[in-house]
Amino acid sequence: MKKKLILLLITIIIVSVLAVTLSSCNRASTQGLLANLLSDHSEEDFTYSVYNSEVGAEVGTYSVKIKAFKQGSEITDFGSASSIKVNDGILVRGTLDLSDGTKFETGCYFDLISGGSYMIPKYTFREETVPGKDPFALQGIYDGATLNYTKTVNGVSENGSLSCSGVYYDNNEFHQLLRTITTFSTSLSFGFSVPLVTADEQAVVSLSASCMSIEKITYKGSETDAYKVNISRSTKVAGVSQTLYYSVNELAYNGWGIKNPLLKIEEPFKKGDNQYLMTYTLTDFVIA
Repeated sequence: MKKKLILLLITIIIVSVLAVTLSSCNRASTQGLLANLLSDHSEEDFTYSVYNSEVGAEVGTYSVKIKAFKQGSEITDFGSASSIKVNDGILVRGTLDLSDGTKFETGCYFDLISGGSYMIPKYTFREETVPGKDPFALQGIYDGATLNYTKTVNGVSENGSLSCSGVYYDNNEFHQLLRTITTFSTSLSFGFSVPLVTADEQAVVSLSASCMSIEKITYKGSETDAYKVNISRSTKVAGVSQTLYYSVNELAYNGWGIKNPLLKIEEPFKKGDNQYLMTYTLTDFVIA
């Protein structure tokens, strides 16, 4: 399986669909579209199976952990940072483990409120281990709308910065933050940007999200309605990069309801003249 494909969820091309769109950075007009994911609980854990249509088999797992923290909390084991001290906010962590030895670890911490704006990214990291490729790591801190980062390729580090404007998210958070949109509907359409740093590219990427339909998705043997959301990249690589399926209705867990959980992610990739899909399907979740 070509590692480039896995530039999904965690590297995006969107690698994950989490980093982008409604966060209003400094546009109060979009703030009313967002809601706190963890307003009545403190933690959510999701597990996904990963299916590669090229080989016709499951090839690994993807897990996501979302956890709330209070002002003054200290988070350890955040990439290469020994610890980070945080304001009131939420940590989104992801782990992609594939059977060929590929492993991605990602994390983003976002402040619930920052400078009058809501859900703004503050810290980010990504670590990639891919057989046959140099190890890659990214560690970053947001200073307002500017991401200051250190990327390390095969032990060699390089510092840099990327400045966003308008609506932006961090690449490692946006799949989950799209769940916070309170006006989810089949007419939903908007644009946003996300700073993207890989071994070969450093750019602010323009993305768009659009929901055109509701489709049936199977979860634990039962069909449930899901918003079908297309994520497209409008710079350098055009076209639909990922398709996300968010549950229309809350899913229950021990009497609790979870808002718009992400049920499935589809990411197309080409090999030669053929096109295939990497599909991430929710198998289970828990709330704490």
